[in-house]
Amino acid sequence: MHRLLFGIGLSAFSAACATAPATDVSGTWDWQETISTASGLACEATGQLLLAQFADNNRFTGQRSRMGTCTGAPTGFTVDGGQGLIGAQLVGSDVSFEIDFCNYVGVLTGSDEMNGTVVCPDGVGQVQEAIEGTWSASR
Repeated sequence: MHRLLFGIGLSAFSAACATAPATDVSGTWDWQETISTASGLACEATGQLLLAQFADNNRFTGQRSRMGTCTGAPTGFTVDGGQGLIGAQLVGSDVSFEIDFCNYVGVLTGSDEMNGTVVCPDGVGQVQEAIEGTWSASR
């Protein structure tokens, strides 16, 4: 009898954990990003991240728009404009996505803040070296 009750309790607990929804990241987020290279490029940008979460709760899609300034940048290099997110995932509180060949990895803190690091291993556009930095978003 005790085994049966334990088994039923464990099954109910497992089912509840398996179906618990992740935090919904859908909505408009305020975006901040700071990036740099070893050769002296340094950029700061702010903007918005517009996200929509899929029904499976682990994937989302979105668009980032930003405006920023850089020092030490090659002619024509900007951190302006909008880009779509690729492969965006939320697993527990871990957030990851790609934008413009750059990998963004971070952590969702509560339901209204996320932050992390960005690495562009091969550079972007006219910058042909690794770019690294930090990012944050809040709503």
